[in-house]
Amino acid sequence: MARSLTPHRKRPEEVRRMLQVDIIPTIGNIKISKLTRRNLISKALDPITARGSKVQANKTLSLLKQMFDFGIQRGLLEYNPMALT
Repeated sequence: MARSLTPHRKRPEEVRRMLQVDIIPTIGNIKISKLTRRNLISKALDPITARGSKVQANKTLSLLKQMFDFGIQRGLLEYNPMALT
């Protein structure tokens, strides 16, 4: 986060909040190799949409895409499960 996301954001605290509130509690215990588009949408994005925060769901989707792209660059992943959404 310190190297990739925070330096390029006007409001890095928003990224931190998304991670702490919407991403880590819902998918933080799932191994990276087991993350699929389907479980990311159902576990992370659908609950945000269900609470009426469609804009926040789109921001979280964007953050997830960036996180997985970073993982690919670092050799942690072969593909971005959120690339086609």
